[in-house]
Amino acid sequence: MRVALLSLLPLQAAAASPVDKVVELLKEMEGKIEKDGKAEQKIFDKYACWCEKTTARKAEDIKDGRQMIAGLQNHILSSKGKLESLAAAISELEAEIKSNNESQTKATNIREKENAEFQANAAELQEAIGALDKAIRVLSGAGTGNPGELAQVQQTLRSVIESVPGSVAGEKVSAVRQLISRTPTQFIQYAPQSATVQGILKDMYDTFTLNLEESSATEAGKQGMYEDYMHSKIKELTELTDVLSKREVSQSEAKKALAMAQQEREDAVELLEGDMQFFTDTKASCHRKATDWAERSRLRDEELDGVKKAIEILDSEDAKKLFESATSTFLQLSSSDSTAARRAAVLKTLQDQAHRTHLSGLLAVVARLRQGGQFDQVIAQIEK
Repeated sequence: MRVALLSLLPLQAAAASPVDKVVELLKEMEGKIEKDGKAEQKIFDKYACWCEKTTARKAEDIKDGRQMIAGLQNHILSSKGKLESLAAAISELEAEIKSNNESQTKATNIREKENAEFQANAAELQEAIGALDKAIRVLSGAGTGNPGELAQVQQTLRSVIESVPGSVAGEKVSAVRQLISRTPTQFIQYAPQSATVQGILKDMYDTFTLNLEESSATEAGKQGMYEDYMHSKIKELTELTDVLSKREVSQSEAKKALAMAQQEREDAVELLEGDMQFFTDTKASCHRKATDWAERSRLRDEELDGVKKAIEILDSEDAKKLFESATSTFLQLSSSDSTAARRAAVLKTLQDQAHRTHLSGLLAVVARLRQGGQFDQVIAQIEK
C-alpha cells in the first residue's frame, strides 16, 4: 500500500505533501528504533539476571567450598592426631606384650630349674631312704656275729652314706661314717653296738622321710604359685592382645579416613579453584557486556533523539510553510534569498543530526535534498 501511495504523490500533493511523507517515514523509523530497543533491553535484562543469579550462586559455592576445605583440614589434623595417639598406644601395648612374654619365659625357666633340683634331690632322698630301710633290716640280725652278715651290713651302710644328699649333714651321719670306715675286723668287734647303729639309722630314716615330705610340699606350693602366676599372665596377655587388635583395627580405619579426607580436600580445592576462575571470568564477561550495553543504549538514545529532532524540524509550522509550495523537488521552492536561507538552515540542522547520530537514512535524505532530488527518490532512500 505504501508503494501505491508513493507512486501517487506527484498527483496527490494537495492531499499529503512530500514533507508529511518524510515525517511519516521518520516516525516509522522512530517506532522501529524504540521497538528494537525494547526487544534488546529485554534480552539484556535476561542476561543481566543470569549474571546476577550465576555470580551469586557461584559466590555461595565458593563460600561453601572454603568452609568444606576448612572442615576437611580440621578433620585431617584430627585424624593425624588420632593416628599419633594410636601409634603410641600400640607401641606401649607391644612393649607390655613383650614384657609379659618375657616374664612368662623367665618364670617358666626358674620353675623348670627349681623342679629339676627338686627331682634330683627327691631322687637322692628316696634312694637314701630305701638304702636306710634295707640297712636297718640287715642290722637287725647283725648280733649273730656272722662275719658274712656283718660285712654285708658294712657294705650296706657304706652305700647308704654315699647316697645321702650333700645337703644332709650332722653328727649322726658322721658317726655312721666313722663306723663304716673301720676294717672288717674292727667292724665285727663293734657288732655288739649294732643296736646303737640301728637307732642312728632309724633317726636318719625318719629325718630323710620328713625332708622328702617337706621338700615335696614346698615343690607343690611353688608349682601352685607358678600356675597361678602363669594363669594371671596368660589372662593379662589375652587382654593385651585383644586391646592391641582393636587398636590396630582403629589405626587401619583412621588411616583410610585420613586418606579419604586428604583426597576429598584435594578435590574440593580443585573444585574451588574452578569455581573461583568461573566466577572471575563470568564477572568480567558480564561487566564487558554491561559496558557494551551502556554504550549501545547511549548510541540508540542519540539515534532516537536525532530522529525525533528531525521529525520536530520537518513537522514544525515553519517547515510546513517553507515546503508548502513544493511539488516534486526542493529546488522548486522560491528562489528568494530569505527562502533559500531558511531552507539552508533546515538542511544544516538535519545534517547535524544525521552526523551526530550516524543515521545513514537521514544522511541520505539530506544528500538528496541538497542535490534537489525528487521526493519519491528521497522516500525510497529512507525506506532502505
